[in-house]
Amino acid sequence: MKRLLNAFYPYSHHHDLITSGDSILVALSGGPDSVALLKLLTMIRQTQKLKLACLHVNHELRRSADRDERFVRKICTAWNVPCYVKRQNVRRVAQQKKLSLEEAGREVRYRVLIKKARELKFRKIATAHTRDDQAETVMMRILRGAGLKGIAAVPVKRQEEGRLIIRPLLGVSKKSILAALKRAKISYVRDPSNEDDVYFRNRIRKNLLPKIEKEYSRGISDRLAALADDAQALYGYLAHEAQKRYRTLSKRHGKTLSLPVRQLRSLHPVIQTEVLFQAIEEVQGNRRRLTRKHLHAIQGLLKGPNKAASLTLPQRLKAQRDRERLILKKS
Repeated sequence: MKRLLNAFYPYSHHHDLITSGDSILVALSGGPDSVALLKLLTMIRQTQKLKLACLHVNHELRRSADRDERFVRKICTAWNVPCYVKRQNVRRVAQQKKLSLEEAGREVRYRVLIKKARELKFRKIATAHTRDDQAETVMMRILRGAGLKGIAAVPVKRQEEGRLIIRPLLGVSKKSILAALKRAKISYVRDPSNEDDVYFRNRIRKNLLPKIEKEYSRGISDRLAALADDAQALYGYLAHEAQKRYRTLSKRHGKTLSLPVRQLRSLHPVIQTEVLFQAIEEVQGNRRRLTRKHLHAIQGLLKGPNKAASLTLPQRLKAQRDRERLILKKS
């Protein structure tokens, strides 16, 4: 594992992901990536004075889910790391919220991770996203018509509800992780759903990217991941500049948020778009299901005549225009 540590530690240091004395809750599925992440953290635990714990979410989707849970408990005991397990019926969440199983699983995992980190008073949450995951995500979003934020894909770190979510393996390839685990004779579990072609991501990983690699562009995964790095830097600057405008323009009144139409019109279109997205995110907590079509409809309210008009958008979001203000609220 030392060879992998030599890639992991400089990357984490460069992005200021891990500092001495950190308390880190590790999202541990039992798969190779999360097992490698936990092992690397235990290797630097003493020198960095880290406080570690693991959380495993049993999605109750597969017959092997209980096997995975038992494996996670066993490895945490062997490596002397406190282990917490949360069972969640992801299928029911998906049905209730009209999400795909993949979307529901992600939502459940982060909700549970943040809640447990709060309970433990841990500052950071570590997930095991790799460079390959980054490339797959970029390709998925390009195919679905993403903008700059979408191409930025998986951020190296982000704040969510007072906790810092970090991805220390984002600079590491899946191939190097599997090789390191094999050399160290460290076992892990396999998720059979990763081979199921019903999932869009799996088809990209198993079919599309290998075909592009073989027939069109060697090193495509590295190029896609590098594109995400560039997009993150550009989007970070854009979001920072837009946030400065947003703070001076926005006014919150309970569950309603308003922005002055005249000042919004005067903004550069790129900044205006991000200001609107930030306003939407504050009102409803996320930007999910909002497409360019919806954003263009909101911008149409700004360009129209000075008279009342309104739009009903996904997730019960309502955009309303009066003479001087754009008003966003949950209906």
